[in-house]
Amino acid sequence: MPQDSLPDENHRHRINRRLSDESQGQIRDIADLWGGNRPTALPVKKHALICASSDRNHREFFNEPSDVWLKKVTDELKRQGYTYTIRRKVPVQARKTNQTTDQIEREGCDLVVANYSACASEAAPLGYAVVTTTDQSPARAVSTSWEDFCQGIIRQYDERDIDRWITRLCAYTYHREELNRLDWIDVHPEAKHLKEKRYAI
Repeated sequence: MPQDSLPDENHRHRINRRLSDESQGQIRDIADLWGGNRPTALPVKKHALICASSDRNHREFFNEPSDVWLKKVTDELKRQGYTYTIRRKVPVQARKTNQTTDQIEREGCDLVVANYSACASEAAPLGYAVVTTTDQSPARAVSTSWEDFCQGIIRQYDERDIDRWITRLCAYTYHREELNRLDWIDVHPEAKHLKEKRYAI
């Protein structure tokens, strides 16, 4: 998602319609999935959950082995007096009972450090302070940059900031059916060139 993308309620309505249909009206807004957005809380316990991307992502997209990234992160956390837990990658099926937010609660974490991992996007709406080490993270807009964190800064966001970011994310979120039928081409903010090709028959 481009960092300069704008919130478009039409995309949120599209997501909300599907969620409402799939849940027989139980879920009316995407934020209902996690009980609503919460403002960022500053870390008090100073116990961080570290969420690395896959080693392949670290190597191929960030030109850095994951263990080098991990050492950089743990060294800085120790320097600032944080304790930490490293989240291990788990298969998709195992995540149903071991989501990022489950581990955050279980282990009493109040900070999440991530590179490109979806863990950052899962934690931010619930009010956990999030640090991202790349501006390519989808959660960058509601997180503290690594550079700021190393200066001792933790950025806080209110519910409105987080809600606007969720609305922006909706423009880049598609159900498998929308992808398979190519419906996404008709509504994706950056698919105009594909739309023209699709109907140029």
